[in-house]
Amino acid sequence: MPTVGIPGGPHGERLIPHIVDAYAQSNPERAYALVPSYLGGRMEYRTITMRDMSNAVNRAAWWLRANLGQSTNFETLSYMGPADIRYGIFFIAAIKAGYKFLVPSARNSVSGNVSLFAACQCTKIVCGNDIVKRLGPLESQIPGLQHFVVEELEDLLSSKSPDFPYSKTHAEAVKDPVLICHTSGSTGAPKPIILPNGAFSVIDNQRKLSKIEGRRNMDYSLFDIAGNYFVNTFPGFHVGGMVAMAALPLYYNTAIVMVPHDQPANGQMLAQVLSQVPARAIFSPPTVIEELLETSDGFNKLAKLDFIMYGGGPLSPMVGQTISESTLCVSVIGSTECGIIPARVPPKEAWNYFEFHPEYEAEMVHVADDIYELTIPNPPRMAWIHTVHHTFPDVDVWHTNDHYKRHPENPKLFTFRGRGDDVIVLSNGEKFQPVTAESIVQSHPDVEGALVVGTGRFQPVLIIEPRKHPDDPERFINSIWPAIEAANKESAAHGRIFKGKVLLTSPEKSFVRTSKGTIIRARSTALYEAEVEELFAEAAENPEIRALSQEEVQSLGAVKRGVGRYIRSVIPDLSPGPDGDVEDFFGFGLDSVRTLELSNGLRALLRPHVTSNDLTAIASRLVYAYPSIETLSRQLCKLLPLRDLEPIDNTSAERSARMAAMLERYAADLPERSSLLLDNKDEALVRVNGHGQGLCIALTGSTGSLGSQLLCALLADRRIGSLVCLNRAHDGQERTLRRLGELRTTIDMSKVEFHKVDLESTKLGLHEDTYNSLLARVDVIIHNAWKVDFNQALQSFEPQIRGVRHLIDWAANSGRRPRLSFVSSISSVGQWSELYPNQQEIPEGSLTEVYYNVALPMGYGESKHVAERLLAVAADVAGITVDVLRLGQVAGPISPNAGSWNRSEWFPALIETSKSIGCIPDRLPEVNWVPVDVLAGIIVDLLHHEHRGSKTFNLLNPHTRPWEKLTPTIQRIIGGNVVPFKAWIQKLQSVDSSDPSEVRSKPALKILDWFVGLEQSLSSGKNQPSFRTVNGPDASKIMAELQPVSEAWMEHWLKSLQLEN
Repeated sequence: MPTVGIPGGPHGERLIPHIVDAYAQSNPERAYALVPSYLGGRMEYRTITMRDMSNAVNRAAWWLRANLGQSTNFETLSYMGPADIRYGIFFIAAIKAGYKFLVPSARNSVSGNVSLFAACQCTKIVCGNDIVKRLGPLESQIPGLQHFVVEELEDLLSSKSPDFPYSKTHAEAVKDPVLICHTSGSTGAPKPIILPNGAFSVIDNQRKLSKIEGRRNMDYSLFDIAGNYFVNTFPGFHVGGMVAMAALPLYYNTAIVMVPHDQPANGQMLAQVLSQVPARAIFSPPTVIEELLETSDGFNKLAKLDFIMYGGGPLSPMVGQTISESTLCVSVIGSTECGIIPARVPPKEAWNYFEFHPEYEAEMVHVADDIYELTIPNPPRMAWIHTVHHTFPDVDVWHTNDHYKRHPENPKLFTFRGRGDDVIVLSNGEKFQPVTAESIVQSHPDVEGALVVGTGRFQPVLIIEPRKHPDDPERFINSIWPAIEAANKESAAHGRIFKGKVLLTSPEKSFVRTSKGTIIRARSTALYEAEVEELFAEAAENPEIRALSQEEVQSLGAVKRGVGRYIRSVIPDLSPGPDGDVEDFFGFGLDSVRTLELSNGLRALLRPHVTSNDLTAIASRLVYAYPSIETLSRQLCKLLPLRDLEPIDNTSAERSARMAAMLERYAADLPERSSLLLDNKDEALVRVNGHGQGLCIALTGSTGSLGSQLLCALLADRRIGSLVCLNRAHDGQERTLRRLGELRTTIDMSKVEFHKVDLESTKLGLHEDTYNSLLARVDVIIHNAWKVDFNQALQSFEPQIRGVRHLIDWAANSGRRPRLSFVSSISSVGQWSELYPNQQEIPEGSLTEVYYNVALPMGYGESKHVAERLLAVAADVAGITVDVLRLGQVAGPISPNAGSWNRSEWFPALIETSKSIGCIPDRLPEVNWVPVDVLAGIIVDLLHHEHRGSKTFNLLNPHTRPWEKLTPTIQRIIGGNVVPFKAWIQKLQSVDSSDPSEVRSKPALKILDWFVGLEQSLSSGKNQPSFRTVNGPDASKIMAELQPVSEAWMEHWLKSLQLEN
């Protein structure tokens, strides 16, 4: 019962009916609410005091008992009335009278309410007089449903009532069910959520969360504003509205301002209210705030407030940024089930981020890429601050299904990216969250709603609901295109919207919305399934792309202008290099999906001017090979009847020239041996002795399969004292630890430190003190980070070459003279046998005296080749020690608890596909694979092998095994028949690759062209290149003892992938 000094009892142990009655005794004139009233046609505000509120609650409770009876088993009653303070009055009265209070959304369908009332066993409705005429359809479908018309607000407030007794203690009533709200019913009928008294005590307890000096907490305790007012625009049937009307004025030093209820809350209404009352804060859905900012004096009104708290959906980034410049703009995130999640107010520049309060103990669980799900562990000790403990006490961990993206620099900050069911998964497996883009488009004044769809498609579609349906849709789309471009800049590359993939809603089919005004994604998407299907059923080429005229294909310059104009429309961020051309489309975020769109568009540009056979040459592979406007235009001109053109081609001479030019660029101005700080004798001593505490190793790329295995092997070596992991991703540490968790391995991470780096930048993008510390400490640099893309051309890998040069500078300028160990690939010499047919083995040696074209003709292999040459030159000029580690096929691990083979690689894809189609290819190249965990041990061995200058190691299995020897084991485990490789491919070619389910079950479809090329190479009779493998076994005991791939290894790989039949 009441405690002296705190109305209603100790914080966190107060029951709402006790608090209002206590205030009526101790501070009766304190304001509870300001409510609109109309005198002579003019709206004014009247104050409802604590005495008024207590009296109205008591009167309503007596009325309930007189009309419905006193409930002894928490019977459900439903309240359906005008959006005024009676929601709060009758809620508290229902608690006193023993009922639980159901608040159905005014937007529920009749069938939705029928389902909801059945789930809650509700047969009584308390309603306003104006609601009665709308109850007929509901009463006709629920036998025995009764309704009771409540008194008008003025009558409740004006007539004095005796106290209605409520004597329960908090301990007795904490589990009593008092309020029923419901989910939006986005995928079906509304689902009731029952909130007991304890859920409201959590609101009271938020004041107990610790605070940091100079910062405020971001929770309901913000409303402790010393008797000042806040304006609420949430309706009473929303949990936010119930909290605002029945809890905040009692738990905190504030009073609620009610907006007029004769129409839905809107920006103009809010502007009028702020002109009449001395409010210091707003509690509102974001749409109303955005509308307020559009009014003539909206910004000035917002700027005068202490804070704006919004919830229920995302605020337009432009609006939020504008508001945050002048006042505190905070979002509350949560749900009916778990309440709001307490946080700390972030820095102003990160206004739309959350720093969740550490005492709440929320956990961010990685989902994909840089997306995390907010989860809430639910032990009994957290009942004081966890609403979900009171709504779902038996759940060990509550999964909110809310997805967040981590701040690029501050790991404590996360920004909301949408619901888990908002995620769009394209047919190529790429995923993205569309919520931010939708919010940006929706902020355009002519747009009522925006919805991105596209799951199972190769690219997304934007559906727009105009505020006023236009007579000319094309003109309307052009007028809002700047907003779509702004959204594209905030989207993942594969989630960007093309002009030909925008639909407008029809006036007859508005988006389906929740009571908060939020678009219900699933039901709204379903409305436009046919229109989206029709859009994708049209010709692959964008019909809006105008073909080049005859005049525009008469010269190279004209073609460049036309092609360049189109390409810039597809890649809005494109900017030219020093010579005015764009050197690399892929450096500006072009991905595989947009490459396909780009090639389709180029075909549309040139369709009238080339033959149908030539038109097929304009494909994605052309864009990959010539990723600049200049080179691509020249190649396209080869298909046109231009006689005076000097086209660029991909001859061996041209390939060689490109690699040589890149080497020359990055080998310039290397530091010379004479400037080095230590002589050779000291250098050897440093590497052997390290710091007296073991060697210090720097590792780039610790997050992948080999990187994580290397980390384990390095930390298991007692000669290594410390390890520095350098990763490009800001969450490199989390990714690495997550990977180690997948390996189910326990290692001592106390010797490891992590840094986010940008290898393209001088000093690796590190702070100078950090960079100097690395110069002073590191003994060996293992460079394992590299872009893996077998489609892109050499120039797309220039950032990787630049990174190698910066690591060379580090090694050359460090007093410790660290050895630089480079993880290369056999693709750097993959065409050796074609240029040197008389050599039986590909040697282990420097590439400085061989043809450039020994590299495989793809950007990946060429870039590794250039890097090897650059390191050889650096070893000679700068005197650094270099290891070149040429890797062949890296297989899955074979150690227990070391994880499984990466399913996205070609071999697991082949096996999974073979299982799906019921056959296994009879032929593949001879197997000279090295398990990844074994390879990691070999690399660590090589670190301790002393040598001078540059030394190359071909790290392939010295003992090959014919594929045919392994197929019986594969057949025994996955089933199926062994068939000719060509028949296997033909069977795969017969599959419908446009069906996402087929691609999921037959992942080899994604790299079918690669398998076709492999089969053709094997059928041509060419000998598989053989590699000399002497240096590795000489320097590594592990490699010297390596065995050929065995049936046992194969069985382990397949079973670890869970592919056994």
